[in-house]
Amino acid sequence: MRKTIYAVVVLILLCAATAVFGQKVSDEARRYFDRAMAAVEMAKTPADYEKAVVELEKAKSLAPDWPDVYYNLGLIQDKAGMYSEAMANLRRYLLLAPDAKDAEAVRTLINKLEYKQEQIGDRYGKFTDPRDGKTYKTVKIGNQVWLAENLKYDAAGACVPPGKDEGAQILYGCRYVWLEALTVCPTGWHLPTTKECNKLIDTFGRDPETSWKSKRIEEHGCPGTNQSGFNAVPLRKEDDFITWWSITKESAKSIWEKDKYYGLLFSCKKGWLGMTATRNKKDLFPVRCIKD
Repeated sequence: MRKTIYAVVVLILLCAATAVFGQKVSDEARRYFDRAMAAVEMAKTPADYEKAVVELEKAKSLAPDWPDVYYNLGLIQDKAGMYSEAMANLRRYLLLAPDAKDAEAVRTLINKLEYKQEQIGDRYGKFTDPRDGKTYKTVKIGNQVWLAENLKYDAAGACVPPGKDEGAQILYGCRYVWLEALTVCPTGWHLPTTKECNKLIDTFGRDPETSWKSKRIEEHGCPGTNQSGFNAVPLRKEDDFITWWSITKESAKSIWEKDKYYGLLFSCKKGWLGMTATRNKKDLFPVRCIKD
């Protein structure tokens, strides 16, 4: 099995093999693998390594018996703080390549990852929605547990995708009107209140010139570190503001006014997190559920 060595910080990555048990690796799988290697070469933060993981997962889906994909996934997930997933992929590598020369070194690495997982814990948890089988990353911020991805559940056609491309919904999730957002979270989770949103805001600090400099939560089009793990994702790269629905409604104080519907607002460019309100409950915003 031919491998090319990449050295990135202390991470050693093995490049693509030309064949998988006699079966040629597709050009598309190799393309995603190479994109992952580019992401690793550019990586400076755990969030940067997560981008490489995304590319390798695509390669894995196209070449599920390719040992090198699992090996590299394990190494990169270690750097991203995804210890449980790293161990699973390295064990899969050993199953696919039991006679590999580095097998003993990989077993040693698995033992080290096991210790890291016990002492530090994974950067992300996982939750599988029993309604449709979709799996989400979760993240603990302070004493709150949030979905680290926008909800993708389509309740009787309530989901309005952000674009025609199916891949856009996978990355950005669904958009919902307020009434649908009220009931779309799975059992054990709920749409956050303004009080819960403000607690999240207070965890990071309200002054973008100080507290936010090292804790900006954005990626995918915004220059940030995603230190929090919240993964704020603009629906389009050109968007600045991102709004997620909250459950809070403020009734109109006169017949001349409309009710207010509150949401959590993030400015991509300014790194500012706060609350906002709309008087149109038919606006389409994504949903981040918070654990009960």
